[in-house]
Amino acid sequence: MIAMLVEPPAGDHARLRRADISPPAPSCGEILVRAAASGVNRADALQRRGRYRQPALERDDGFLVAGMEVAGIVDDVGDNVEGWSRGDHVMAMCGGSYAELAVVDAALAMRPPAALDQRQAACLPVALMTAYDAVALAGQVRPGQFVLVTGASSVVGLMACQVAQSLGAFPVLGLSRSEHGRAAISATGALALDTRAPLASELGKLDALTDRRRPDLVIDHVGGDVAAQAIACLNLGGRLVSVGRLGGRTLQLDLNELARKRLHLVGTTFRTRGLHAYRLIADDVRRSLLPLVASERVGGQPGERIAPPGIDRLFPLDKANEAIDYTLTRNSPGKVVLDVN
Repeated sequence: MIAMLVEPPAGDHARLRRADISPPAPSCGEILVRAAASGVNRADALQRRGRYRQPALERDDGFLVAGMEVAGIVDDVGDNVEGWSRGDHVMAMCGGSYAELAVVDAALAMRPPAALDQRQAACLPVALMTAYDAVALAGQVRPGQFVLVTGASSVVGLMACQVAQSLGAFPVLGLSRSEHGRAAISATGALALDTRAPLASELGKLDALTDRRRPDLVIDHVGGDVAAQAIACLNLGGRLVSVGRLGGRTLQLDLNELARKRLHLVGTTFRTRGLHAYRLIADDVRRSLLPLVASERVGGQPGERIAPPGIDRLFPLDKANEAIDYTLTRNSPGKVVLDVN
């Protein structure tokens, strides 16, 4: 089968290598997926450079196939797997999705909503699991809490806005530098503000919309100065969950303010987790979020439907490097997808 491999030793200028390798076989508790599409994520660029590993999802094959999420058809089923048969449609977070066949832990596999095609389904696993983990688990959101999402026009940011609303948060506010990014945030039912303006002054503009000026929870996809501003604006007992750090890995923190407001700063990542933790999150997503996923959010109240990410651009499997490069340079709320078959 054709696969895109991470080349050791990886580095800043590393490129994935197209290779023809033997098809994998599912072990106990696993299914083999004939891939139709694979979602492309910013973390794939780090993986290509050897700086992003998910040991819980990697196979000991002597090489590393790139990619983190897949949608397709079940091709084979390992021992002790219930509920899955050959020919079933499936989507999942996994290791090695940049290939014609990918092995998936059966407990991470999800049935795509019937209204979605396989390309749309490939956009969902990482976004759903990352957003749920950040908002519900690390963020411990409660109904009626004010949630602020930084970098909210990214795929995961837009999903975080929708997940927060589905769990009863109000208001939900997303930040974006671009006008089309703010339009995408507004389409989820969340409020949208411009990141380029000082956050404290922008929050003051909400008086006409809500009497809640200080967020109870911040889901931060940016880091750096944006995270510092968000921390300063948190409510008493507020919580900031650090998901991404594209705007900087460091910030200045007033520890007196941290203590006075009894704030909670939480970091989250999948990289250091065991497979059991992945399974628990996947189970929560299946139960809490998948029933809400529709082809688009039309009508009703915010939180009643979760729209999948729009597709920005499709690339063939052997153009995975170009797809990753495009993901790093684009300025669009949509998702980049590899069209595998």
